Amino acid sequence: MNLLLSRIADIIKADLPQWIDDISIHNVAIDSRQEAIPFRTLFFALIDKRDGHHYIHEMYDKGIMAFVISHDIQYDAFPNASFLKVKNTLTALQSLASMYRSKFKLPVIGITGSNGKTIVKEWLYQMLHTHYKICRSPKSFNSQIGVPLSVLQLNERHTLAMFEAGISTKDEMSRLQKIIKPNIGILTNIGDAHDSGFENKQQKLNEKLKLFTACQKIITRDIYIMSLSDTSRFVQWSYNNAESCAAYKFQRTKDNNLRYCTLYFQNEQQEFILPFQDKASVENFLHCYVLMHQLEFSHDEIMEAAMHISALPMRMAMQEGNNNCTIIDDAYSNDIASLKIALDFHKHQAIHQAHILILSEVDTKEYELDQYIKHLISLLPLYPLQEIYFIGTSFERYADDFKNIDASLYYIPDIVQLRYRLLQQAFSDTCILIKGARVFQLETIVDMLIKKTHQTHLEINLNALTHNLNIYRSKLRPTTRMMVMVKALSYGSGGYEIASLLQNQQVDYLAVAYADEGIELRQQGIQLPIMVMNVDEESMAQVIAYNLEPEIYSFTQLQLFGEYVSQRNELAYPIHIKLDTGMHRLGFIQEELIQLCIYLQSYPYVKIASVFSHLAASDEANHDDFTHLQIKKFIQLSQYISQNISYQFIRHILNSAGITRHNDAQYEMVRLGIGLYGVDPSPAMQSSLEVVSQLKTYILQTKEVAQGHTIGYSRKGVVTTSMRIAIVAIGYADGLPRVLSNGKGQMLIHGQLAPIVGNICMDMTMLDITAIPEAKAGDEVLVFGHLPTVSQVAIQANTIAYEILTGISSRVKRVYIS
Repeated sequence: MNLLLSRIADIIKADLPQWIDDISIHNVAIDSRQEAIPFRTLFFALIDKRDGHHYIHEMYDKGIMAFVISHDIQYDAFPNASFLKVKNTLTALQSLASMYRSKFKLPVIGITGSNGKTIVKEWLYQMLHTHYKICRSPKSFNSQIGVPLSVLQLNERHTLAMFEAGISTKDEMSRLQKIIKPNIGILTNIGDAHDSGFENKQQKLNEKLKLFTACQKIITRDIYIMSLSDTSRFVQWSYNNAESCAAYKFQRTKDNNLRYCTLYFQNEQQEFILPFQDKASVENFLHCYVLMHQLEFSHDEIMEAAMHISALPMRMAMQEGNNNCTIIDDAYSNDIASLKIALDFHKHQAIHQAHILILSEVDTKEYELDQYIKHLISLLPLYPLQEIYFIGTSFERYADDFKNIDASLYYIPDIVQLRYRLLQQAFSDTCILIKGARVFQLETIVDMLIKKTHQTHLEINLNALTHNLNIYRSKLRPTTRMMVMVKALSYGSGGYEIASLLQNQQVDYLAVAYADEGIELRQQGIQLPIMVMNVDEESMAQVIAYNLEPEIYSFTQLQLFGEYVSQRNELAYPIHIKLDTGMHRLGFIQEELIQLCIYLQSYPYVKIASVFSHLAASDEANHDDFTHLQIKKFIQLSQYISQNISYQFIRHILNSAGITRHNDAQYEMVRLGIGLYGVDPSPAMQSSLEVVSQLKTYILQTKEVAQGHTIGYSRKGVVTTSMRIAIVAIGYADGLPRVLSNGKGQMLIHGQLAPIVGNICMDMTMLDITAIPEAKAGDEVLVFGHLPTVSQVAIQANTIAYEILTGISSRVKRVYIS
């Protein structure tokens, strides 16, 4: 992008309340946490979950001198900056992207659907990047904000573009169509995601199809458009449907090997082997196949390109490394857009002071390499990197250009010498980002640096967690604050990693169960206010030392803490008063409030930060009358305290289910807990949330067991007919409830559920895989995630999702993906 600021002002129809200079704009920014190139970046102060106008100071201090705003600010505080004022900053961003897209005459592929958009886009990129110079959406940038940011990456060198478009409610897609303007479309599927935003599946389909208004060709599977009367522009394909009238008919040819396939197209027949066999990957690949065929690639060319598809997760994964290091694995692509995203993520892992980047060269033509290097020269100095390892033969030619980077630079020609170098280098207490093209096989370096532990792991999707946070935020008034529960290692998901994300997402408070949890977060760099729910006399001194805020629920506790505060000459130390409105656990009761107010008025050493209570049954409709009584009582008790002390405080009573079901009682703050992790009792709300945690293991061995034999301890698994079993690497010592033994529980292998056979052991579990002939040793097994969900596992175990999540053993490695 290269536009004069005055031209942008014309495009977005902006007023100019302060104009300094007509600079050339190369980039746009919307997030103050991301680094931006000074004097060449235009900051859009978007008003979404947060108001971007609050971060103009921060961006100005970084050297940004051009801003798009929607309401007046104190202009004289920014004497060197130009301001473009519009009615709506998001609409302005979209208008700019729409105009900018119109400058380019090239094939543009628009991809939408309920699932698979990002995978299809990335696989197409891998299959086509040697034939085209491709501009594509970074990661999953497919929203009302992400789409314009993606389109603004276009430049004159690109010969093909691919953008995804995601929607959650009706009337959103028309805006995205005007920005992307695709001439080729791919509809991946119509599933259950975001069902709550539409009246029915047909309305969702009609809304998604608006992306393809100007497309000559729309590629999709036949079953997704059966309800349409006009299918003339659709290029349809079918899978295992002999009755279909689709142009491309793919038919499985061997039942015992799902990868063998025959294509029937026009009068031709072509046998081949699919690169994948699970249902989702097969569907995603066949979209790619048909698209490439429509671009006039031959079958042999398509299958040759398919050999380069990566089956690995195409996302950043953060794992524990050796010697207290953190390893961020993003080793599958190396374009500037995804590098910037990875560097921003890397920067915010504040648990380590040292940050190292291992970066491979790009697979590109010589003249394009110069452009890539120019971007690196501008980008890398913006980040706090101590060491950079450049991998490949081309980087060293630009050594003089990299002299402005304040880091130790190492030029390593290939992966073999990198491995040798790292064996000599003992990293410790360091965050290492590994970023590069798949051809360099940097995943072997990741494997070398990560801490070797039990291979069963809990995968935590940080993007899904952010999505869920914003879903609950959308239910709140703009002024309502949010406290997020990160007790019990954030419901088993990990303490610092989750707290760091929440701090970056600028929630208002965190809450932990015990002081040592809060102390650990402070030691790792978390600065947010932290409420501690269980503070005893032994921990009070540390609570004060680490600036934690105690929950106070009794006079004994209040007086003890007051004494500790007064001995340290603290004034107005923040405390949180717990009221018992019917839960009958901890908390002051109504009869104690007179004495409580007298104490607080006469004692200057502590000050109420918040008054709160806990709903006993906010998730159960049959107890709504009791919930309403609790809320009414909370209003009365908190009002009494407010009338009898001389200052205001925050009130909060709603938990996750309360936010959904009793929204009128949000007051000044709410407490988000299990909902953040993707579990809500409301079916409508549950359909809007994304799965955060997936517990995965693998098959150790498979074997045939004859009729009449038994499996496992106490001979509980009786084989009535011959059975094929898989022994998987998870047991009750990992947190798998033993009550799931003997068919009560199931795990997912190759898209099919396999029941548990016999008693669950301490470290292993046996599964019946008779109906899954392709299962073999080393295959991945999903214990819970998308299917079965953690809630389904909890029902099978006759418990609740909280217990399943918090019961996962500490020996199970946590892997964070983004």
